[in-house]
Amino acid sequence: MADGAPLIRPTALSLIITPMPPSLVRNSSVTDRMNMMNCTRLVCTRFLTFLILLFGFGFGCMSVSQATAQVSCSTEMNNRANYLLINARGNWPSLLKHQRIFSSCDDGELGEGYSDAVVHLFAMRWDQFGKFIALANTHPAFQHWAVRHIDATASNEDLNQIIINATTCIDDATVASVCKSIRQAAENALMESVQMRR
Repeated sequence: MADGAPLIRPTALSLIITPMPPSLVRNSSVTDRMNMMNCTRLVCTRFLTFLILLFGFGFGCMSVSQATAQVSCSTEMNNRANYLLINARGNWPSLLKHQRIFSSCDDGELGEGYSDAVVHLFAMRWDQFGKFIALANTHPAFQHWAVRHIDATASNEDLNQIIINATTCIDDATVASVCKSIRQAAENALMESVQMRR
């Protein structure tokens, strides 16, 4: 060094927040360095306080499903969801995966497609009920979603078959509450269907 002043290396944080020209860093006094550190601490403290307040009020604490549900469904996304539902409707794991990807589109035509798929699985594929229970245990929201999609858009024959199927597991303590909610949803849908067709 030409002037004999010691070289002071700025910290990475001070470079990010307040980059200092090397000539100022080399020639700064101890007081100046302390002032710079205090300023850096103040800026960091304010930023951290802002983040704490932001997350504390819940803006950063949304679950994935809430965040996904708030995303609007474009026409292209809705068309793709309807197209892919054809392959996803045959079993519970595929339907869960489809529902999680396209949950923001669960309305209108796709909502009716979901109802048709759920009713078909509960009415005609009761042999897959164990897979549904396993998924419902790990994804409780999926259970509520599936039961909600047992509705009056289904045929009376399918709704009656769901009632019969759900009645077979009412006495099994491990799945009784799920079976009761499935049966109740089918009974309600059947009553609504009968009233609509009068």
